[in-house]
Amino acid sequence: MDKSHPAQTKDEDSWGQLMAQAQAGSSQHFVQLLQEVSEFIRPFLVKRMGGMDQAEDVLQEVLLTLHRARHTYDPDRPFKPWLYAVANSRVMEFWRKHKRREEYESPLIDEQAEMLVAEEEISRFEVDTLKKALGGLSDSQQEIIRLLKIEGHSVKEVAEMLSMSEAAVKVAAHRGYKKIFEAFHHGR
Repeated sequence: MDKSHPAQTKDEDSWGQLMAQAQAGSSQHFVQLLQEVSEFIRPFLVKRMGGMDQAEDVLQEVLLTLHRARHTYDPDRPFKPWLYAVANSRVMEFWRKHKRREEYESPLIDEQAEMLVAEEEISRFEVDTLKKALGGLSDSQQEIIRLLKIEGHSVKEVAEMLSMSEAAVKVAAHRGYKKIFEAFHHGR
């Protein structure tokens, strides 16, 4: 039995409470949140970045983004999906800036494809087609579809997280879905 699950729920509850207190103006609670979140998110970033130095750089960007975007967090929603959205966004930005997207996109595409569908329910051909379709999407379409379909956020929440209008999120998602549909339709 996994004993870490209750602790994760406790962390998430306390992190949501700390963020709500930070939104209300408590710098002490915000510092505590940043310290706890740093320890939690660091291994995630090391895995994504392939090394501690780059992970530490991105961690600083994540913490800075948490500070700048803390007003967008909804205390009625779980904290971890919001945190992961921020972290993934900073990782993608890092790879874009350093022109090493292919090193990041391949694992991202694999993870997204595996999260969208259970391999035992579909053929290998469909998994490969989905991976190719996701790879053909723009970074923003991938991010929007991940936030909407994998993490379960609403269009309004995604729009707030990405500083976009709801209409722009809907259009980008629709275009992404259309490309995925076309990949399956033409691949048969």
